[in-house]
This record gives sequence, C-alpha cells and structure tokens, in this order.
Amino acid sequence: MKILIQITTILFLCSSCSSTKPEPEIIEEDNKIKRTQENNKPNNLFIEDAEPFYPIKETVEDIQNQVNELRSRMIDYEERIASPNLSNSISKLVQIPQLQNEISMNNGTLIQGTILSETIESIIIQTQIGQLTIDKADISNIKEIASIDANVVFTNEPEEKINTNYHIYSGTVQNQGLETASFIRVIFKLWSSETDLIAIDSAFVDGSQIIYHSGINTDTALKPGESGEYVVNIKTPVNSNVQYITRDIHWELYK
Repeated sequence: MKILIQITTILFLCSSCSSTKPEPEIIEEDNKIKRTQENNKPNNLFIEDAEPFYPIKETVEDIQNQVNELRSRMIDYEERIASPNLSNSISKLVQIPQLQNEISMNNGTLIQGTILSETIESIIIQTQIGQLTIDKADISNIKEIASIDANVVFTNEPEEKINTNYHIYSGTVQNQGLETASFIRVIFKLWSSETDLIAIDSAFVDGSQIIYHSGINTDTALKPGESGEYVVNIKTPVNSNVQYITRDIHWELYK
C-alpha cells in the first residue's frame, strides 16, 4: 500500500512540472515581438534626430540672405568710389555760363551776354534767358566781361631784334581772367613767303612764384590782373628769309 502511494505522488509531481513549462512556440513568438519593438525604437545616434547642443536661432536661408545683402552693399560702394564726381563741375557750367559782354542801358539796366550780331541800329545779344534785340539808341555803354577762367593775352606788340643766327622777341602778357594761370609759355613761329615753317621756339613768362597744395612750385604764374614779361630767342638758319611771324600763349590751371 505504501509503495502505491509513493508511485502516485511521484506521478503527480511529474505532471505538475510538465504543465508549468512553457511551450517552445510561444517563447519564440514572444522573442520576435521584442525584437520588432527594439527595431522600431528611434535611433538617436543620427544628428538630424538628436537634440541640438546649441540652440539655432537663424536658418541657413537667413544667413544666405544676409550674405547677398552684404554683397549688394559692397558692389554699390565700389561703384560710388569708381564713378567720378562731376556734380560740382556740371553745376558750375550750368550756373555760370560764358558771358562776354555787358551792356548798360540808358535807364540803368545792365544786360550780360554775348553779342551775336550788330547793325547800325540794333544789337542782338545771347543772354541766359534767350536772345534779345536792343536798339543802339537805348544803350549808354558796352564793355567786355573778364573770362571766368584764366585768360592770358598779349598787351603790346613784341619788340624784335635780329642777329645773324637769332631772332629775339620780347614783350608782356597779362592775365585778364578770374583764375590763376600757371606755367605760362609764349610760342613764336617764323614762316617763309611760301608758308613754310622756318623755326619755332618758346619761353616761359617771368611771373609770380606760387606753391600749390600738391607741392608743385612755379615762378611762371600770373594771378588775375597780373602782368609778366617774356623773352624768346629763336635760332634761325643762315640766309633764312623770314616773311612773317605768328605767336601764341599756352598755360595750365592748378589748384
């Protein structure tokens, strides 16, 4: 009887152990579900999925727009530096036209302009407002207006001295303009009867000494109203037949 009870107990225990052990198919299915869940988790190793270390306030598009704006400003700045400033020169030409004559009327009126033509009875003058025809009976005086720039002219006929191989010419010039003339040079040309050039030479005028802002120093300048002397020595060929002479004045303007 005891032996039967022991066998029954052993069989009961074995059946209990076998019933608690999970089946292999169920375990394998659970493992697949776990692996699928792990694969579906987000991978934070990629930069685009990770949180930024430093907060970005501007996008790449904003930075590109700023670069384009800076480039436009640089181009505009370079154009303004490269382009010449002509506003002052143009305004002077517009505001101060070339006027050569001043007419005083009998009633006290002054008319400035340039005389275009003249008859026995009238004068046609070009003014800032157009052309005017003025009766000479209404005019009391007509005078010339000084040039707005430098205007150097001969004040007398040159004195001539002829030697064997030289022709020497001397005289004076005057600046009748409103600007200082610098490096004034008088040029003489000697011509034959057949208009062939025989000789040419020049000399600077003995004028005032001026030092300009650029450092240029000259003693051949004439301020407005000043006069200066010149002496030109022209070497001529032997037995040259000089029939007539021509002369000219050249100068420069400096500030």
